[in-house]
Amino acid sequence: MNPLASSDFADGPAATAAATLSALSRLLDPDPAVRAVVVAGSGADVAALDRWSDLDVVVVVSDAAVSRFFPETAWLLPLGRIYAVDRSSGPDRSVLRICFADLRRLDVLLVPESALPAFTAADGPLQGGARVVLDRTGRMAEVLRQVTPGAPPAPADADVAFRRMEDEFRWAGVVAAAKVGRGDLLIGAHLALEMAQHCLVLGMLLRDRATGTRHHRFGGPMPAAALGLRLPESLSGTGIVALMRSSVAAWTDLARRWDPEHHFDAGPLLALCDAACPGDAGGLRGGGRCSPGVRPR
Repeated sequence: MNPLASSDFADGPAATAAATLSALSRLLDPDPAVRAVVVAGSGADVAALDRWSDLDVVVVVSDAAVSRFFPETAWLLPLGRIYAVDRSSGPDRSVLRICFADLRRLDVLLVPESALPAFTAADGPLQGGARVVLDRTGRMAEVLRQVTPGAPPAPADADVAFRRMEDEFRWAGVVAAAKVGRGDLLIGAHLALEMAQHCLVLGMLLRDRATGTRHHRFGGPMPAAALGLRLPESLSGTGIVALMRSSVAAWTDLARRWDPEHHFDAGPLLALCDAACPGDAGGLRGGGRCSPGVRPR
């Protein structure tokens, strides 16, 4: 079954989410180490679900039991065959993002019971709404009353992230040019794509700042096309350098939007592009490998 196909959504995404939640509840309810289960975000209001929605579930477990649930995923197999998984963790939570083979998506936020106060005080999915499914702690209703509703705010340390990304952007460009100059187009392409990725991330930070939140369920301002990135037809030497030039132009513009007083010195990177592909005009139709160009020591 493909739940993203309209014919398979006859009962609607709400019914699909309800069935998944019911199966998860039956799985967790007999386990005394599971202290609470809370549906968060759009799943708390089934009317807000669409076929692209995932189901966010906060599972509070006893501290000693965390290792049974993370990073292991076998405990979720009764819900279906797992196709893809992403794992992350922090001081107050561990997160399993699951896509089942039938394309249902489930985000499980595992919270040690001792970390519950810190989890609820931090920005997270509970701000988008929550519904208690199981409570052995006897205090989840009070805990949820302390959560400030609303979309998670934009990161407070975004300026620090910008400065760090600019350092990484420059370095990726320096090494990419050297790799292209020496004919290593595999690593050169990897690093040039990393430069383009940094531009996209800076566009995301600009969007967060413009909207005041990092949560964008349906997109928003700053579409990718607005960044001005131009992708080459091939990752030949000239194509890689063209992508580097395009990324430098995009970063220069985005950095100015981020801070009108900030000056990004593009000169050295453009000089390296010239050296890596002598005579290349920066077009995106370049064919074969560039001449060796610079020979860094």
